Amino acid sequence: MSSIFKLERDYMAAGGIRKPLDVLLSDVDFLNEYLLELSERFRSEGNAEEAERAADWATLTEEISERLT
Repeated sequence: MSSIFKLERDYMAAGGIRKPLDVLLSDVDFLNEYLLELSERFRSEGNAEEAERAADWATLTEEISERLT
């Protein structure tokens, strides 16, 4: 975990602040789009194994979104 995200999480937790659901869903959606683009790039570079791995992670973000809504 990036140190900036850890600091943000710790600060919010200390103040009893929770990230709003819509913001969390937006973050997960952004990650999903990034992973899908990464998968496409790997596939275009001929790296099928990494493309599949990125696509699998994208599927996981879709599952997370479904469970949060």
